[in-house]
Amino acid sequence: MKKYLVCLPAIALSFGASAATNVTIYGDDSYPPYSYSESGRITGIYTVILERIFSKMPAYNVTIKEIPWKRGLSEIENSKIFALYPPYKRIEQRPYMEYEM
Repeated sequence: MKKYLVCLPAIALSFGASAATNVTIYGDDSYPPYSYSESGRITGIYTVILERIFSKMPAYNVTIKEIPWKRGLSEIENSKIFALYPPYKRIEQRPYMEYEM
């Protein structure tokens, strides 16, 4: 009986290790044709490219949500969101953003 009790936590931990990591990425919803809102969903060239890339990364469960650009900048500056696209590279204006991949 004790052997089974020892194995149970190990089995439970192995299931947790294989679960996908949830990631939410936000996109500017007013930059057609690159990223924009259509029928309450973000779409566009950048969004389609990101969806294809993330579909090949099974370790991550990525959700893409729309956000107005200024709000997105504020949220990322205050560390409330993880990622924002499109990445307009302005290092001097936005030193809090990381542009490297």
